[in-house]
Amino acid sequence: MGFIERLGKGWHIVLQSFRVVQADKELLVYPILQGLIILGIGALILIPAIFSGLGTGQNPGLIFAMFLFIAISYFVSAFFQATIVSSASIRFSGKNPTLGDGFKKPLGRAFALFTWAIVTFFVSLLISALRGNRRSGGFGRAAVAGAAELGWSLITFYVIPVILFEKLSVFKAIGRSSSLFKKTWGEHVTARFTIHTLIGLILVPFLLLLFWAIYAQSVSFIVFSGVLFFIALLVVCVLQAVTDGILRAALYEYAVKGKVPKVYSSDTLRGLFE
Repeated sequence: MGFIERLGKGWHIVLQSFRVVQADKELLVYPILQGLIILGIGALILIPAIFSGLGTGQNPGLIFAMFLFIAISYFVSAFFQATIVSSASIRFSGKNPTLGDGFKKPLGRAFALFTWAIVTFFVSLLISALRGNRRSGGFGRAAVAGAAELGWSLITFYVIPVILFEKLSVFKAIGRSSSLFKKTWGEHVTARFTIHTLIGLILVPFLLLLFWAIYAQSVSFIVFSGVLFFIALLVVCVLQAVTDGILRAALYEYAVKGKVPKVYSSDTLRGLFE
């Protein structure tokens, strides 16, 4: 199958994923709640640290506040990824999930999700240390760190559904996710690449408009196009989060059961994977 044909089938999967969103609009609420909660936590943790005089120099108090904020943000992100996966799985079973239904399994596995978030946080720190700063780093270290980051994201793609539905511990879930990825790596990479690429293309006209405004050197035009680009970026982030969660649930079901969820066209989904 050629690249253009794969993109065409990927577009059909995007549209079919949007049908899930159309049927369950509460899916859009989860990433919005995630963003608002992270902003609220940031305000509660970072603003007091800054205005209490901790924001001067290399104050360890502010550094601790930043680490705490990032660690909690990882947990919030993992939790709301789980809500999308849980809701999508309910839809795949033929039921009609409510907003509250999406919270049930993640709440029951909150500690495991928290542990997973901490593991992810420390792995990201190790990768950042490997990458180094601009002076001590270099292309070689950046390439190795990038490869490590990509590899980690691929082999742990199924960790959240495994934690939710198989109730394994975090490290066993990582092993299970890795084995599932090895079974479906072609399907996984192709489907995620096409969906993220096509949704990301939404930003292109807004980015071109912003460049045009900068070239025209019109302050009002720059502000207007900048606001439009920011809104489009938020929309893309929400759509990316939702479609990624839906696809995560669909690929997990395909990897475990060998069946395509009924909301997808079997020909389209299997055709993309061949």
